[in-house]
Amino acid sequence: MAVFQDWELTLMKWTGIAVASFLTLNTALHPILSHFNGKIDSGENTIVLSNDYNPDNDDGFFSGGIVDFFMYPPVVLRQNLRGRHVDWYSNATRAQVLDSFEDPKYQNIVLIGHGSNANYATGDGAVGVRDLYDLDIPVRNGELMQHTCGVWDLNVSLRDYLYPDVSQGFSFDREVRWIENYAVSWVAVLGN
Repeated sequence: MAVFQDWELTLMKWTGIAVASFLTLNTALHPILSHFNGKIDSGENTIVLSNDYNPDNDDGFFSGGIVDFFMYPPVVLRQNLRGRHVDWYSNATRAQVLDSFEDPKYQNIVLIGHGSNANYATGDGAVGVRDLYDLDIPVRNGELMQHTCGVWDLNVSLRDYLYPDVSQGFSFDREVRWIENYAVSWVAVLGN
C-alpha cells in the first residue's frame, strides 16, 4: 500500500481542484458564448471549420468533440470580442470547406485540426491549394487563423491563396502539439 507524505496529498488535492475548476469554467463558457454569439449581427462573419480526422486515430468524431470542447471558448471569444458572428462546423467535410472558401459572407476563416500551410484535412479528404484553382474565391480582408501544423508542402499557402492582399491572423510554420495550439488560441484572444 502506497503511503503519501502530507505535501504529496496537498499537491494532489490542489491539482484536482485546479483541474475541476478549469473544466467547470470551460464547460460554463460554452452556453454563455453561444448566447452572446447568437446576438451578434454586425454583418462580419467568421466560419470555424473543425475536424480532428487523422487516419492514425479514431474517425474524428470522439476526438473532434474533445477538440471542439477545448477550442470553442477561446476561438469564439476572440471573434466575438471583435464584433464577429461565428458559424461553427464540427467534423467539417471537404464539401463544407470548399463551399465556405467560396462564400463571400465569411471574411474570416478559422481552421482547427490537421493540415499544413497548403492543405486542411477533413474526414473525407484533404482540401489543398490546388483544389481552389477552379473555385470563385472572393476577395477577403479578414483573417485566417490556422490551428493546424504548418509544415510547408507547396510554395503557396492557403493564406496566400485565400487572402492575397492581407496577412492577418496566424498559422504555425512547423508541427505543433495540441497543448501549444490550445495555449496559442487563448493568447490570440488578447492579440491583434
